Amino acid sequence: AFSLFHRSQPRLAPALPADQLAVVLPIQDDSGDAELGRAGIGGILSDAFVQMLADCPTLYIVSPLLLSDVSRTLGAAVGHLGRDLSLARKVAQRAGGNAMLSGSFSRVGRTYVLSASLTELPSERLRATFRAESQSIDSLLQDLTGAISEKIREQLRAGGKDEVAGVATASVDAYARYVRGRDLAVERNFGGAVPELKAALEIDPGMALAWSELSRVYWALGDGEAARSAGSKASTLMGRVNGTERA
Repeated sequence: AFSLFHRSQPRLAPALPADQLAVVLPIQDDSGDAELGRAGIGGILSDAFVQMLADCPTLYIVSPLLLSDVSRTLGAAVGHLGRDLSLARKVAQRAGGNAMLSGSFSRVGRTYVLSASLTELPSERLRATFRAESQSIDSLLQDLTGAISEKIREQLRAGGKDEVAGVATASVDAYARYVRGRDLAVERNFGGAVPELKAALEIDPGMALAWSELSRVYWALGDGEAARSAGSKASTLMGRVNGTERA
């Protein structure tokens, strides 16, 4: 297999299934778009990368939740790492990563642009740079993260066909509400998570990840009937999620 990464086992690193490991960190929003900024487009793009790359057989993507936990131990918010790459590299290594995907999201006229780079750690050797464009807010998640994920997979592919998964939803608004709901659930604010997840599903009823998260939240609230109903809906949409989320 083509090996991009070297083995490292810093403190807090997870038990690795292989010697190839990547870390996805939030993308910095430099678009100046107030609406996308309120939606948290940088974090949404990063989360979309996690979904896109999770099934790549030569990668192990560190959980965004672990990255958030590690950031807090260092006194930083994970959403601020895009502007401080030195701190971002420290978080990546503390989380067990020996590579970092970083980038910036910008807008030129009516064109949305995502520029990203893949860097080895701790050597900081640049392995590759990527660029993708989109002309529409309605397709920018798939256009940007899909195109770059495919290029990353091409560099790492050891043979055979490896398809890029589809993004969880094409709607930035639905993704933003899902992320807020999931974050509230992580903070154990399950009551606050429900309306956010429901709002995501009102925008995109076919968002399997939101149904699955809603089911987990209802279980945490002790509402088994609602949890089973949401879980059943998620099960009917499993064709829209990657293998990791399906498991």
